[in-house]
This record gives sequence, C-alpha cells and structure tokens, in this order.
Amino acid sequence: NNDLHEADWNKARSCWNTVVNIDHNNLEAREKLLDFIYQAAEAGNNRLWKSVNESTTEMLDVLKETGKEPDASLLTKHAKSLLLIAERGETTNREELLAESRDVLDKLIETHPENEDLYLLRAQSDILQGKIDTESGIRNAEKDALDKAIGWLETGIEQTDNKATAIANLLTFKLQTSSKDPNSIEELRAEFKTRTEDIEPSDKLLVCNSLLYEAAGKMAPEAELNHAIEAIRQAYELAPEN
Repeated sequence: NNDLHEADWNKARSCWNTVVNIDHNNLEAREKLLDFIYQAAEAGNNRLWKSVNESTTEMLDVLKETGKEPDASLLTKHAKSLLLIAERGETTNREELLAESRDVLDKLIETHPENEDLYLLRAQSDILQGKIDTESGIRNAEKDALDKAIGWLETGIEQTDNKATAIANLLTFKLQTSSKDPNSIEELRAEFKTRTEDIEPSDKLLVCNSLLYEAAGKMAPEAELNHAIEAIRQAYELAPEN
C-alpha cells in the first residue's frame, strides 16, 4: 500500500528530525534524513534541492566541528544541490553557488577520477555558466561552454572503469544539446556503434540507445520505434529495479 509506505517514510523522517533537534551532532540521524530528502529530490521533487543543500551544509559543519572528514558521497550531494539550485534560478547569487559547486566537483574529480557521474555534473556546471555568460553579453559563451562540457565527458570515459555509463553520459548529453536534425541523429547513432563495439551492454547504455532511436533519424519511423522499444526491453531485463 503506497499510502502506508509514504506514511511510514514521513514518520521516519519526523523521528530523524526529532533526533537531530535533540542531538545536533548525531551524524547517523542526519545521514538518514539526508538520504530521505535526496531520494525524493532525485525522484523529481525539485523543490527539495534546497533542503538537500541545507542538510549537507549542516552535516559538513558538524563534521568540521568534530574534526572529521566528509566522504565523497556527501560532497557530491552537496555539489549537486548547489548546481541544481543555481540551475533552477532559486537564488540571487547563482554564480556564487555555481562557483562553489565547481570547486567541490574539481576536488572530487582529482581524488576520485574513477567516478563517471562527477564528470557529468561538471559538464552541466559549464553549460550553466555558458548560459549565465551569454545573459551577460559574452559572445560565443554557450558554444565554448558546450565544448568544455563535452571535454569533461570525454575525460570521464578515459578515466573511469565504468565505460558503459560514461559513454551513455556523453552520448545522452550530446543528444540533449544537439539540433536533433536527422543528420545529427545519424551521426550520434554511428558514434554510439563505434564507441560500444567492445563494451558490455548496461541498462544506462541501452536506455541511451533507445533515446537515439526515439529521435527522428533517416530510418523508417516504424523501424526506429521498434529499435527504441527493443533497447528499453533489454535495459529492463538487465535492471528491472530501475
């Protein structure tokens, strides 16, 4: 029963809030509370990214007070919350938040170069900076930002062991930022084929493949649709929980 499940989660969140209010330095309760909020934000409740940021900031303060170092997961969540708050325009200091996010991500990439998702966040931060610079009247800012963003994703493929996800990140990003004309779509499909020849398929890679065939290329529409459906079917077989 989803209503009961939601009620249980809300009750749990209330309990963790109570513990945190009583014991400011209770990191276990703070982590549970953060995980709850973060999962909800990731599921599409975008207004919660401010709550994620408040929670990560408080945890970082507590860790500093107690002489402990934050782990990569907490720092990634913090950087992502800063980026998405800036991206959504929910602040008057977008560039300040964006700069802080970039700084955290750059340090994480230096210490955890194998994490493919860091490169995607870093690419997204460059795209946002390009938009801000364009609004400020800087010429070619968005094109330059796109080149930098793709550079980060290319680096991700080189550095990470999870080549499948890194390739999916790059090609999905290219699709999202392309003109989506049939020639561009065919070029991306060809690039997908070249990059994945020796790569074991993953659910993310198959979802990327499906997206490339949902877009209109030069194949017959029915053939493209069938290809997209088959790729999604295979992705679900590999990871039904996703």
